[in-house]
Amino acid sequence: ICMLLTLVAIFGNGSITIYALIGVSFFMSIMFPTIFSLGISGLGEHTKTGSSLIVMAIVGGAILPLFLGYISDVTHSIQYGYLVPLICFAVVFLFSKKVKIPI
Repeated sequence: ICMLLTLVAIFGNGSITIYALIGVSFFMSIMFPTIFSLGISGLGEHTKTGSSLIVMAIVGGAILPLFLGYISDVTHSIQYGYLVPLICFAVVFLFSKKVKIPI
């Protein structure tokens, strides 16, 4: 859903892009707790290490906006900057399709 809404934000016009970004924020809000809980399930004695690595991966949230800003500056359009989160959503989606975790 986040990928589709991000595509709307990139290629849409007018107020629909604002609503798409609000939708992205809404659906993104449930991603981290879901990824975290599924990521540490079944790790056994390595749960602390796994959770530490996932928390350290949050640093990507501090680095990736620099790329978003760079793309926006080069293209003179914030909309094309949203290709960065689109790529990130695609990576998460593809990973979820490759790795099947029993719930």
